[in-house]
Amino acid sequence: PMSVNNGQDQLMLVFLKQAVTKDILVYLIENIGATQSDLSNFKHFSTPTIYWHMKRLINSGLVVGVKEGNVIRYYVNDISNLTECLRRYMPDTWMSLASKFADMYLNVTKLLIEKRGLNSNFHCIVS
Repeated sequence: PMSVNNGQDQLMLVFLKQAVTKDILVYLIENIGATQSDLSNFKHFSTPTIYWHMKRLINSGLVVGVKEGNVIRYYVNDISNLTECLRRYMPDTWMSLASKFADMYLNVTKLLIEKRGLNSNFHCIVS
């Protein structure tokens, strides 16, 4: 059995072991500032169901909600601690997330290269 380092990790693991809240937390890592509507569309759950899960995550301190006009945007409170917890205790979820981040990084890099008018076959000049 894997030992859990501290109370914060234990709290995160309680939520990460629940499929819906794990999916929501991973979605918030990938989609920073997602709204309740975004989460409803992602999970195909009713607004009250998403609200219930978000209320629990906010009350736990894992997530914060920021009101912007008529919309509440949700953010993981300590994203580095959550991703470290995923890496340490849920390697399969972590590898899936890391793979998505690598793909996102590649796409951003390609866009930057195209925007700057460089072609992808540029050569590095070493002096």
